[in-house]
Amino acid sequence: MSRSFIYRHRFTIARRTTQIAIMALFYAGSHFGLKILTGNLSSSKILGLLPMADPVAVIQIFAATGSIAPDILIGAAIAVGFYLVVGGRSFCGWVCPVNIITDFARWLRNRLGLPDPYSISRMVRIWFFFAIIVLSALFGITIFEYVSPISMLHRGIIYGIGAGWIVLVALFLFDLFVIKDGWCGHLCPVGAFWSFVGRFSLIKIKLKGKYDPDKLKNAIKICPEPEVLSPSSFKNGRMISGNCINCGRCVQLSDKLGFSFKKSKNSEGGNL
Repeated sequence: MSRSFIYRHRFTIARRTTQIAIMALFYAGSHFGLKILTGNLSSSKILGLLPMADPVAVIQIFAATGSIAPDILIGAAIAVGFYLVVGGRSFCGWVCPVNIITDFARWLRNRLGLPDPYSISRMVRIWFFFAIIVLSALFGITIFEYVSPISMLHRGIIYGIGAGWIVLVALFLFDLFVIKDGWCGHLCPVGAFWSFVGRFSLIKIKLKGKYDPDKLKNAIKICPEPEVLSPSSFKNGRMISGNCINCGRCVQLSDKLGFSFKKSKNSEGGNL
């Protein structure tokens, strides 16, 4: 593997390494007693001390039971604080293991040149988010955690896939043949929550110079959320959309884009 290849795919390699490493640490914590990362993506502990919790799961718990354990609430606050810095939907691009499946479906779809005959509004994932909260309150259970592909894949890697493979294969086929980026881009309620957090995140994509669609066309083509690279998604050269997953694929393809860190309200931030 040449240095030029590694540089051209640096963010993709980093994302895959991060996703696999996180799941490997969960596996090691469950099977070998290595307490670097224990629990699951809904509720975990780092080094056996620092709690982390999925805010969407925590909201469901509160809706279902009317109460939240203090350590779970602290874990959710830490998670929100972390992603307020690195980018709300960085979870989707850098942590969530389902992203590997949906990215493969997207890659294969492009390779096969499959058409996009169907489409649904990306607002559906927001309605889906509110629906699972209402249903959790009505049935008294964290309803999405029972059907979440994220939880199924995590449990499958740690404890054995079981019948969960049916849901994951269905998700892959849905993204491949029905709707491009169907699950992550249009349906996932976890992504809907993090897209809200992402609007206020500090690390975002920054446009270098004036917006030039010709120089961004390859980046737009590869972006799983292409609307975030439209002119309306930038203010003073800085991304304002919360839907960006900070995957870095556009940065790999265009020298007009880079990452920036917002230093203050009056600063556009510096390049990273």
